[in-house]
Amino acid sequence: VQVALYGRRRADAHLMVLYEPVAAGAEASDVFFELANSRSVQYKCASGRKIDIEQERDIKNCTGGIIWETAFFLGCFLERRGLDRLGWDKADESLETTVQGNEGARKRGNAEGPEEPVPNKKRKLKSSSAKSKNRPTTVLEVGAGCGLLGLILANLGAQVVLTEAEEAMKNLRRNVERNSKVNKDFPPTALRVNWSDEDDIKTLETTSHAPFDVIVGTDVIFNVKLVEPLLRLLYRVSHDKSTIWLCMQERCPEAHKTLLKLAPKFFELIDMSKSLSECEGCEAAESLECFLFCLIRKKPSVSLSD
Repeated sequence: VQVALYGRRRADAHLMVLYEPVAAGAEASDVFFELANSRSVQYKCASGRKIDIEQERDIKNCTGGIIWETAFFLGCFLERRGLDRLGWDKADESLETTVQGNEGARKRGNAEGPEEPVPNKKRKLKSSSAKSKNRPTTVLEVGAGCGLLGLILANLGAQVVLTEAEEAMKNLRRNVERNSKVNKDFPPTALRVNWSDEDDIKTLETTSHAPFDVIVGTDVIFNVKLVEPLLRLLYRVSHDKSTIWLCMQERCPEAHKTLLKLAPKFFELIDMSKSLSECEGCEAAESLECFLFCLIRKKPSVSLSD
């Protein structure tokens, strides 16, 4: 397999492209455009292991055929934190700002946006990655797409379930099987989950992995009708010490606005976007207007059966 390195020559549809972190100020949009138009992408983990991902750009009625920018960024961010800090911990408290509900869509530097986020309140939280010595950290990826993010976390040592809509499952399963050796003790698995399908949700709830310690999703806020079903799903398959990381660009203003409005009904919503853009390897996240939200479960202010 040939490998094209960015900055040396243009990616060809028949080449496997090696992803290299994009420096701040670089032509990041062009780099990720090239990645999205490559047939295959290779990611080199901090451990040195390489993850090979095949993309399927022709999938109909689904956005899961390519790797979005936010998957690279969140994978890098969490890899830097390491397995023991996949979840929220006390070291994060000085970095957080809490996002209030009903604010509407917020963009960086938007003078007409909402008021400044409220400083964090003191809380008594144990690390959400805390677990029994005999139990691995369990991770769920929603909207896994091609599977890169979940496979990065599996390589760290987590027990990972990657989920997607039916349309993207063939390619996702193929990528998970191709990279199954990233975690020989707890091989990653792929599962079809429609966020509005009760049977799919119950299947996920009854897996041996659930409820999950950490849940991740990238660019899963793109359709206003799917925001509340997603939030309800996240609540049902999490526990009191779970951490949920959602990394996204504002692809649908109304859906983004709905997330900021509804999420506080189920979770404490914390903006960690600054921490993302300050992370080594994720410097381009700010110029690409990528958001990182951390969700901490609380008693819902709406009925889950509504």
